[in-house]
Amino acid sequence: MLENKAVNNIISNTTEVFKEVSEEVLEEEKRLPIMEFFNQEEMDICLKEWKHTLGLDDWHIRVCVTYASHLDSLEYTGQNEWSFLHKCSAISLIDKEEYGSRMLKYCAEEILIHELLHLIIGAESSWEDMNPYERAHEHQKIENLARSFLCAKYGISLDFFWEVKGNE
Repeated sequence: MLENKAVNNIISNTTEVFKEVSEEVLEEEKRLPIMEFFNQEEMDICLKEWKHTLGLDDWHIRVCVTYASHLDSLEYTGQNEWSFLHKCSAISLIDKEEYGSRMLKYCAEEILIHELLHLIIGAESSWEDMNPYERAHEHQKIENLARSFLCAKYGISLDFFWEVKGNE
């Protein structure tokens, strides 16, 4: 009887240790931004979280991964087509495979946040009415905010986003 109690204690303690280790592993996994979406459900969950965080719960937004050739420019990593009046938006993100060699890492969550921020910053104005300098300045603000939100959420530095190559 005493042996069974000792065995049960060992099993109980081992279970607790595994549970703690599993929770720590899960916490570690949560500390990095989502680099690539592997399915629509994952995108939708991320979209729902950031819609709420950014105060966009009253917008109807859909997101999908697409080919770079389907966007207005091959330089874009994402695109957002919206109706400010109707509060609806269609966001397209390029596939990681088409990202190519760039100075910044491909980060699907950052691209999604960037596109959502378009609905807050400048959504009521037309990007076509801006000169190239104004558009670049607006995009720079949006890009800085998107990365800063991820830094705050995951406790990472802005250096995380730089693509690090070997000695070139």
